[in-house]
Amino acid sequence: MKILVIGQKLVSRIEAVRDYLLSRGHSVSVIGLQSAFIKKRRKPLVFVFSFYIIKVIFSVIVFRKRFDLCIGVSHFSGMMGVVLTKLGICKKSIYYCIDHYKGEGWLYTLQNAIDRWTTLHSDKVWDISDRIVEARKLDFGLYKNKHTIVPVGYDPTFFRYNEGIDRYSIVFVGVMQKGHGLELMLETLPFLIKIFPKINIRIIGRGPFLDEFKGMVKERGLEKYYKIYGFIEDTDEMLDVVASCAVGIAVWSDIGNSYYGDSGKTKLYSVCGLPVIVSNFVIYSEAVIKCKAGIAIEGNKEALINAVKELFSNDNLYWEYKKNAKIAANDYCSSYKIFSDVL
Repeated sequence: MKILVIGQKLVSRIEAVRDYLLSRGHSVSVIGLQSAFIKKRRKPLVFVFSFYIIKVIFSVIVFRKRFDLCIGVSHFSGMMGVVLTKLGICKKSIYYCIDHYKGEGWLYTLQNAIDRWTTLHSDKVWDISDRIVEARKLDFGLYKNKHTIVPVGYDPTFFRYNEGIDRYSIVFVGVMQKGHGLELMLETLPFLIKIFPKINIRIIGRGPFLDEFKGMVKERGLEKYYKIYGFIEDTDEMLDVVASCAVGIAVWSDIGNSYYGDSGKTKLYSVCGLPVIVSNFVIYSEAVIKCKAGIAIEGNKEALINAVKELFSNDNLYWEYKKNAKIAANDYCSSYKIFSDVL
């Protein structure tokens, strides 16, 4: 089968979809959009998506082929997949919705309008969680016959389990934005240093909060406790850094748009064999609790301090959590297991 996959590179799900399809012997072509958050300076979204339209059109012309299926990952890519289907370039389209954006302003209105239109016009709809259905505010009866829940999954080549770790390191991976746990960790760090002098924080990613956050760290005199990598383009290098740490953090200050999706960073920590400290409203927190693969908390200083103390003070408990992280990864985070049910 000839399949076209379109979506954002590196920060989306297109790599997992691509690798699974290739493993099953399909012919796969990929059109990847550069994320606005990967480079140090964020590009205007109007520019990014205008360029994306041009890139899709140009790539299809270069491919000079028709496709049996198009999988569009996220709102805009799903819409482009429908358009390509209506033009006869692809026979069928799958819309893989990996996010829902709730807020005020023209951008949110546009994104949600694109989501609803794409949902109605795609041949199949994959939602990353059942909460997307709740948030979409579209009559489920209009598309329930073509709807499936397809959570986040990682290729088996991502899986790591490193016992030679830095026992007092905490890692954050993701887009650097306010309210994503960075400020909370910074606020709790002075207290934790008194108990665990070897504690250190590693941050992988870029985003609109990067420069301001660096200033906050410097202002508090905590530079020696932080290592900020920026965006690591080499996937194996990034995974090795994560796997060398002791704990992954995925804590939000407020219940925002992260409520609707399936947190990729949280599952990435499990995939790398790390116990995770995760917000208790995140969908994957249910698996974390069930497998005892980390600690689910409310997003406040006291809860975060207690979670870190629990993981850093008791070696036997820590290694039990770490072993369980591997079990959780195999049961809930394998893209092969997830996609085999729908493709």
